[in-house]
Amino acid sequence: MNAPSFTVVIPIGPGEDSWPVLLEDLLALPFPFAIVFAATSPCPARHANKLTKAAAIRPVDWIHDCDTGRAAQMNHAAAVARSDWLLFLHADTRVTIDTWRALVESVNTSPMGLHYFNLHFDWNSWRMRLSEMGVRMRCRTWGMPYGDQGFAVKKTDFKNLGGFPLITPGEDHAFAWICHNAGMPIKCTGGSVTTSSRKYRDRGWGAVALQHNLLGIKQAVYFRFLRPARQRSDSRKP
Repeated sequence: MNAPSFTVVIPIGPGEDSWPVLLEDLLALPFPFAIVFAATSPCPARHANKLTKAAAIRPVDWIHDCDTGRAAQMNHAAAVARSDWLLFLHADTRVTIDTWRALVESVNTSPMGLHYFNLHFDWNSWRMRLSEMGVRMRCRTWGMPYGDQGFAVKKTDFKNLGGFPLITPGEDHAFAWICHNAGMPIKCTGGSVTTSSRKYRDRGWGAVALQHNLLGIKQAVYFRFLRPARQRSDSRKP
């Protein structure tokens, strides 16, 4: 099996402090890849030693001059990546060796397309298991994954599609529609990533689930005809 080259791109929002745990997960993986943190400010001093130690293990960069906004930050990092493939992960994501093995197998099997993972929540509750089932149903029925599931795409394809549209919120949902409308396969790797359930705990499962579903429907109405950058207008926002 070939070993495609990857850069893991992790956007860092204001006050984001969960990324060191993801960094530990990535450093533990026995695979070659680079890591780029896309931020709008320097790494906090309290975490600087973590980056220094990580850089001794694999290529790790903290870019702090990105324009504000997750889409702009990820596009900036993607532009400087030197790998064939890009893997976009949210900072509160957790990955395992099985996650990466599934990714490598998926991109080797289907080199063209947008690859994503099944989503697992870190709160062991029947409510969150129901949410996981809903995510899988959405992806299988409509082929519409969201960014918290991780997006892997060839750098050349990402560039040709114009990157993430500068839409807030929903740049991930919009990009999935762009890929779909460009005729690219939307493929689940079969592996899983784990994400935080913090907002469900803090604000209530029912309220958050309802908000997400309503926003997803609203975004789909606006995004369903999106095309690559030269053919679209980013001025329309949900």
